[in-house]
Parts: sequence; C-alpha cells; structure tokens
Amino acid sequence: MKGFQVLLSLILQFHSTPNPAAELSIPQLLRNRDVVIVGETHRRPESTQFVTNTVAEYLQGGKCLIVGLEIPSHQQPVLERAFLRAWILYRVSIPSIPLGGIIDHPGYRKMLASFRDQIWQGKCLRVRAIDAPPIVSVDRDEWMEKQILEMMDGTPILVLVGNFHALKEVKWNCEALGGASLAERLVRRRIRVASVLQYWSKEDCEVRREEILSTLDPTAQEDVKKIMGVMDAYPPGEPSKVVDGVVIWRCSK
Repeated sequence: MKGFQVLLSLILQFHSTPNPAAELSIPQLLRNRDVVIVGETHRRPESTQFVTNTVAEYLQGGKCLIVGLEIPSHQQPVLERAFLRAWILYRVSIPSIPLGGIIDHPGYRKMLASFRDQIWQGKCLRVRAIDAPPIVSVDRDEWMEKQILEMMDGTPILVLVGNFHALKEVKWNCEALGGASLAERLVRRRIRVASVLQYWSKEDCEVRREEILSTLDPTAQEDVKKIMGVMDAYPPGEPSKVVDGVVIWRCSK
C-alpha cells in the first residue's frame, strides 16, 4: 500500500510540474541573455503594446534595460530630445518624431510615449535608434549589429524589429533574397541571444490575445515554418535553432 502511495505521489508530481516546452517569458529571457530580439509584422498595434507591457514588467524592482528600435540611428538626438523631462524650446513631441513609414502607426507612438513616461518616472531605461539611415549604403542588419555592439555595457537589451531580423539560422530558397540576419550576426559573435517571432492567425477580428510558446513546443514549430514560408525561407535544422519562441496572436473569443 505504501509503495502504491509513493507511485501515486510521483505521478501527481509529474503531472503538476509545468511543461517547460510550452512556457516562455520575455522578462525571464532578459535576465539570462545579453540581447533579446522580438520580431514583428510591422504596423500591428498588438506588437507594440506587447513590447510596452514587457518593458514595464521588466523594469519593476529597479532593473535597467536598453530598448533598440527600428528607427534610423541618425534620429537618436531627436529621440533624446523627446524624452527630456524639462520643458525647453528644443524638446520634441512624440507625434513629431520622424519615423520610417514601415513602422509608423499610432501604436508605435503610444509605445514611445510609454517609454518617455517611464524615463520621467526615474526608471532605468534607455531607448536607442539602431536602423541604418536611408542615405547610408550598407546592409541594414550589419548596421544594426554595429549599433548593438557599441551600446553593450552589461545592461540587457530588448530589440523590436521585423521578423526577418530575428532569425538566428535561416536558409533562403533563393540566396539573392537575403543575407545574414541581425540575430544570426550576433550569434556568430558568441553573444547570448534569444529571439522571438510574432505570428498572427488569419481570421479577421478586432481583439486578439497572445499565446507565448517556446519553439520546443510542436505547435510553435509549425508556426515558425509558416512565418519562414512567407519569407521564402526555411529552417536549416530544428525550428528551436532558428528562434527561441513565438508569440501567437489569435482572435479573442
């Protein structure tokens, strides 16, 4: 009887233990990695709200964070002027910050306003524009890699860029389509990188909810393949080698 009780206890313990393959936390990744890259489909309000919430959660308790954004790096002085707390003549308002058309939407500016407010509250947050200026003839991922390397000082870095830039390993059906991504470049430098893609289900709906899955989860692996298929690319090996997780946006019921 005693042996049966021990066996039953072990079974219950096994089933009550969270499945690490299905769990993923961006704040936890930030505690364990140098750089966490969140990919997105541009102009999706859910994406910028997700990053806004993630940053606010991570900064609780006095932690420090650097956020890298897909804004041309020559706009860095403009960003800094927008985040100034003192009301001075040359301060810039959030609505007047020049953003590239590919990322510019109300949700993005709302995210910037949230960052400004947290900086005003004394939170240990820095925001950096890392994309290549349009007048510079250089590979964008190479440029962003350089910006991140220059700002690394031991503080965790969260980067929001398009899904393409977040792939740590990728094979292209046509090599002319793309080169080494930002995440791939940083991995080659032996920087501790985690990357997360975002995927939107095809249904039309006004409200969506997120589900964050590790790519050790079979469901997430299929989503990685779908995202890469849109890019005309494919994972060279296990999807878990391509990215660490996927944020899946489904219609709320």
